[in-house]
Amino acid sequence: MARGETAVEGRLLGRAAEIGRVLARHLREARSEDASDATRARRLRAALEELGPTFAKLGQIASTRADLLPVAYVVELEQLQDRVPPMQEAEVVAVMERALGVPWEDVFESIEPTPLAAGTIGQVHRATLEGGERVVVKVQRATAADDVLRDLGLLEAFAARIPAGSVLRRIVDVPAIVDHLASSLRRELDFRLEAANADRLPEAIAGYPLLGVPRIHHGLTSARLLVMELVDGVPIREAPAGDGRRDAARQLLESYYRQILEDGFFHADPHPGTCSGRTGASSSSTWGWSARSSRACASS
Repeated sequence: MARGETAVEGRLLGRAAEIGRVLARHLREARSEDASDATRARRLRAALEELGPTFAKLGQIASTRADLLPVAYVVELEQLQDRVPPMQEAEVVAVMERALGVPWEDVFESIEPTPLAAGTIGQVHRATLEGGERVVVKVQRATAADDVLRDLGLLEAFAARIPAGSVLRRIVDVPAIVDHLASSLRRELDFRLEAANADRLPEAIAGYPLLGVPRIHHGLTSARLLVMELVDGVPIREAPAGDGRRDAARQLLESYYRQILEDGFFHADPHPGTCSGRTGASSSSTWGWSARSSRACASS
């Protein structure tokens, strides 16, 4: 084996050992507290959070499967959608200035220090451009790319070592699952792809007036920084009940059917952390959904 391959395998083995230690520690702590579902779920969420964006993303995906998981796990893992520990202000500024190539004050009048949401790959802040326009900035976590690529390498190595005729492979196509996760996360690391999809998505929701997609500021957007129009609203879970919410929900569902079954191009991250409810301009009782993150993909 070449020296470079040995070094890579050594790093992956070291990461595998770290993962084992983190999971074992949280399992021990869960047992020392109590045996309730709520405690085990909280410890699982904390372990995935500690292990970084790849594992947090797996928890985020699992949180949408209320048909498979107990309620306590769904509720706890939902926090990974938009409530993971945020970056510090200095980290946010450093990432922004590397992406912009100039001090942030040259572009923005102000940036709110408290994030709107903090996710597995990045976090979102309200900001105001020098000209006074209110926007949202999505900033990638400083180590997200390195962390994701390292852990995907480990998962791919694990999948490649599972014998084709093994019981596990007969039950679950692990290589296919890992390949799909890897492809999705690698795309998610490049915010320019998200910006391009945001430009295309309005075509996919044409005919649904209660749905919208924020406008992208392409001149300020890069692989690790996304700047878009601010659409004021509340998290989708908090939209007030009434006819307006039901109409918006119906349009949202119908648009997904059309995106997937007819267009072959669809919003690929439709969990509650990526959509917000907003009041319509004509009436306070009119509501619609706006996608905060417009990551999308084409079906094959």
